[in-house]
Amino acid sequence: MSSIRKDQQRTDTGDESDAAGPEAKPGATIDKSNVLKSFYQRALDERDDEIERLKQETQRLRAKIIGGDSDAGEDLGVVPASETSGLSAARGEIAMLRRNAEVTGQLIDSLNAEKEKFAAEAADNKDRLLRSMAELDNVRRRTEREKLDISKYAISEFARDVIGIGDNITRAIEHVPADAAANDPALKSFLEGVQLMERELLATLDRNGVVRVNPQGEKFDPNRHQAVMEQENGEVPSGSILQVLQSGYSIGERTLRPAVVIVSRGGPKVAKVAEKPVEPGATVLQPEMPATEEHSPLDDPAAG
Repeated sequence: MSSIRKDQQRTDTGDESDAAGPEAKPGATIDKSNVLKSFYQRALDERDDEIERLKQETQRLRAKIIGGDSDAGEDLGVVPASETSGLSAARGEIAMLRRNAEVTGQLIDSLNAEKEKFAAEAADNKDRLLRSMAELDNVRRRTEREKLDISKYAISEFARDVIGIGDNITRAIEHVPADAAANDPALKSFLEGVQLMERELLATLDRNGVVRVNPQGEKFDPNRHQAVMEQENGEVPSGSILQVLQSGYSIGERTLRPAVVIVSRGGPKVAKVAEKPVEPGATVLQPEMPATEEHSPLDDPAAG
């Protein structure tokens, strides 16, 4: 029995050295599940060899007893008990190794399931992070755009009140007859002072992005002009601005106040831009309602 234990110890020691020796290369990733399985498999093979050797020894002893060998009694008195106990111990160790192998397999399956779960959570967290970063970038851009708009158009309400003062100054200048100012030095000096005040007001508004708009002779645009009436005039194209009753103002790219104008009608049509020939198979879009002589800017809701 002692010799069997020594063989088992040598075998176990050799297996461990083999498992950790040639295959354990520096820098290589070791699969613990494969190492454990190979270790248990080698142990099972060694135990099977030990059981087979014990069976052969038992058969040899039985053959001696049946054949009447004189040495059989001595062998039978020393060997059978130890061999039988060794066989039982080997079987117990084999059963224990098999149970350990089953537990190890279950543990490996559980670890693989947790690995898949963590991988799915990592992918979900990555997707959420990317979405959050994109949303944060959109918020940053929108905030910068709103900040720029605020800095550019913050004085819109104040500018509307100031241009009203400018209108009154302009009316005061327009109501002074030219000959009266020429004949009266005091009135002329007063008029020059009012004109200087108007120029200074316009310059101040211009420095803050507010510009006066005088669309005399331009084509009527309902987004920038307010038509109060139409006047027959065959000398200018239909839809042109004949007279500006009140100047408009713009701030940046926005219309602060539309210009109040009189629009012509009955004149020649505006020449249309030459259209390119439609290629075969191309999709033709329906044009918007064309402006005709009978169409009145006063009928446009945007004209005010």
